Amino acid sequence: MVENKKKVQKAQQPSLFAKQLRIVFYTVFICITIVLLAVTLDLVINPSKTWTESLAIRWISEKREMFPFFK
Repeated sequence: MVENKKKVQKAQQPSLFAKQLRIVFYTVFICITIVLLAVTLDLVINPSKTWTESLAIRWISEKREMFPFFK
């Protein structure tokens, strides 16, 4: 009985790759959400700006120029 329960529990656990993939997906989703919220908040506070003039977009653009493969 105990051995059968352990086998069933092992079979139901997701693989390590699936766990890592889920963590990466959630991390990317959270980062994108934070950027979108920052841009939205900046545009609500300053309605005369376009989204490319947003503080978050300018900051991202400046940081990208630090890396040679984005030029």
